Parts: sequence; C-alpha cells; structure tokens
Amino acid sequence: MAEHTDVAVIGAGPAGLAVGACLRKAGLNFVIFERAQKLASSWHRHYERLHLHTVKQLSSLPYVPFPATYPRYVPKNLVIAYLESYASNFDLQPRFGDAVRIVRRDGNDWLIEGALSSVRARHVVIASGFNAEPVMPSIPGIEKFRSKVIHSAQYVNAEPFAGQDVLVIGMGNTGAEVALDLCEGGARTSISLRDGVHIVPRELLRHSDSDRRNARDQSAPFAVERKTFPGHSRFGSRRPLEAWDQATERRHFATGCEFVQNSGHRRWHGAKNLRRSDQDTAGNLHNR
Repeated sequence: MAEHTDVAVIGAGPAGLAVGACLRKAGLNFVIFERAQKLASSWHRHYERLHLHTVKQLSSLPYVPFPATYPRYVPKNLVIAYLESYASNFDLQPRFGDAVRIVRRDGNDWLIEGALSSVRARHVVIASGFNAEPVMPSIPGIEKFRSKVIHSAQYVNAEPFAGQDVLVIGMGNTGAEVALDLCEGGARTSISLRDGVHIVPRELLRHSDSDRRNARDQSAPFAVERKTFPGHSRFGSRRPLEAWDQATERRHFATGCEFVQNSGHRRWHGAKNLRRSDQDTAGNLHNR
C-alpha cells in the first residue's frame, strides 16, 4: 500500500532542494524522489571549469545565501558543497535511486510510482531540470566526419584536445566557457555562431553584467561592449543589430570568460553558422 504525504517532489537538484526547504519551513510533509545516487547529480557531471554565470548574490537558494568566503562567481565544486550543506541544514533526505516511473491522478490525490517505492500525495512538484537530456542537432553530412563529435554534456576538460583543431558550435555561456578552456588547454579553437552575439566583460567598476541587466540599465553595457570589444568582424562574428534591451529578452550573452583578452591574442576565431559537415571540417566538433 502506498504511503501518503502532502507533497511529492521529483528531483533533488537545486530546484528540488529549494522546494524541500520551503516545505520544511511551512511544516508540510513531503518526499523527494531522486533517480541518481547523489543530490545535484547534474552538477557532478558538468565540466571541470564551470562557474555560475550570475553573481552569487542572485544565485543562492531560499533562506541561505552563499558564504561570504565564496568568490563572486561560484565554481562548480563550491556549488556542490553549498547544495550538500543546504540539504543537511534543512534535513532533506532524498530517496536516492528511486526513479519515478508513473505519475497519475487517483481520486483527489496523485499516485507516484518509483523504482523503489510508491507514494500518494495531494500535490506533485516536478523539479527534474531542463537540460538533463543532451539534444544533438541534425547536421547534414555529419556521418562522413572522420573525428570525434561530442555534446557539451560529455566535455570534461581540454586535455584530450591539446594540439588539435576543435570547432565549438554555439556561443552561449557553455560554448564560450568551453571554448576558452580549450584555448588555454592548447587546442586550436573555432566557434560557429548562428547569429550575432553581445560580448561584454563580466565585471566593470565592480558591477557585474548580471547586476546591470537586473537593474535594467540598458545604455551602459552596450557602450562598454563597443569600447572593450569593437572588432567583432575581425574574428568572424558580429554584434546583433537589435538594441540591448531587446536582446536582453531573447538572447544569450558571452559575458566574462576573458573572451575579450583572448580574442585579441588570436587564441580563438569565429566561424559562420555550420550548415553541413564533411571530411574536411575541423578535427573535433563540440556541440552546445
């Protein structure tokens, strides 16, 4: 017979832990299902260089800010330590290895059937993440490509690619940071952009780009971009035509990642939108 609880939470990543803390504060009973054997399993799998791309003041979970000793942009290992401490503080005990198979309505309740247990709950919170499953684009001719093709989810560090030609597809936060990692690790790195991208320094006068965007200060970042990285076209990229406030709503930004300095030293260069692949494409493809 299934046990009964107020809320079933599916997933023990940052969102699931945050929900659990709020439920604990509210005095409600709950169960957290987690298919992996550890909390925040996605964070354990991410590439080594990863940092949060927003300042720590805007990135913590409810009730517990990041420690004052943490850097402004928190690295992967400290994010994991923070999440483990957070779970301990609120006595969150996910059911590890209990992957949810079925969620269905059963009278006034929900029936949640996991690999190891079944629960009836009045409410269900889905907190399983939005990027757990890699999505690989369909690129004509990719079957003819003679070298390695990996998704960013498989990338760990630059060591296997030292001295090789590597094409990074996409220049969002992950693409930009991985490209920089490859550059500094000795790979000859190119980036394929589908469209223009705004490139700005991560911090200016002790204010981060995320601070400015949160405050809706639209004029300063655009002016900074023109001053600090005026020559997009020299590196095969271009600045978007739309205004900063329009771009804020629907574009990713390449912020920080020392991209300005490294582009000036020709440690990477841009490439046009990749539409097909053949045997002469760069030695490795990395997708984001």
